[in-house]
Amino acid sequence: MRKILLGLILVLMTITFVSAAEDGQAIRFADEYESQVSAQELAKDYEGWKISLAIRAGRAEYEEKEQTIKSKYNVIYPEAVLTVNNTTSGGMDIGADFAFGYSLTDTETWYVSGAEYQTNDLNLYRGDFKGRLGKVIGGEGFSITPFVGYGFRYINFDRSNFNILNTITLRDVVTEKYYIQHGDAGVKFSKKFGEKFSLYGKGTYGHVFYDKAHNSVLGSIDGKGGYIAEGDLNLGFALSDSCDLSLGGFAEFQKLKGGEKSGVIWPNNTLEIYGGQVGVLYKF
Repeated sequence: MRKILLGLILVLMTITFVSAAEDGQAIRFADEYESQVSAQELAKDYEGWKISLAIRAGRAEYEEKEQTIKSKYNVIYPEAVLTVNNTTSGGMDIGADFAFGYSLTDTETWYVSGAEYQTNDLNLYRGDFKGRLGKVIGGEGFSITPFVGYGFRYINFDRSNFNILNTITLRDVVTEKYYIQHGDAGVKFSKKFGEKFSLYGKGTYGHVFYDKAHNSVLGSIDGKGGYIAEGDLNLGFALSDSCDLSLGGFAEFQKLKGGEKSGVIWPNNTLEIYGGQVGVLYKF
């Protein structure tokens, strides 16, 4: 009887183990299938080349500060940003941004110990390049992409019509050029809502490891580094499978430590730009 009972137990255990193994295989197959579907969804949503153009309009606020001397400048600033991006089937993300902006002309005011000392006209324009490499994480309509990158920025300031203590007026143009290089780290994200809408954006922190100013009167001065922090947030609308429109906002803050050469000081300075943007994106 014991042998019969033991045999039944062994048979039941064998059946149980076989069933569990089959269930495990089924679960593993389901997990693998789900993973494959997720990867397919990821590829479907993000793989391939994309090119976009964003037109920005906002305000630029520039300030220089050194001991008792301080300047203030606030102006309307439009800019165009062209972005080229490619995501591979393995989720590697490679992109580059090319930007150019040109401000209107407005008044820059200088203060010494809080009292107005000088005014002058000022306009600025800049060219910007950023390259980045990242890895897409996610799927099924949502992704985040951590990335690292490199950027080069050129800024040109043209000052004219100097009025000093309301008594001295100089109309000559003084040009100042900034050359900036920075290493970046950041993250992009994208979330789809149904077939038509999406929310996406990017945040970046850039460490400035090279900055130089060249003044047409005072010559060149090396700076002591700084940082650039920037981000944008956009609502996208799909016109078709290959074309999206977007509406959003952006902000950036640049801070540079100045330098000194032969008694000539390049003051510490900040540049803040913020506003809205409209864009079009094409996928192919």
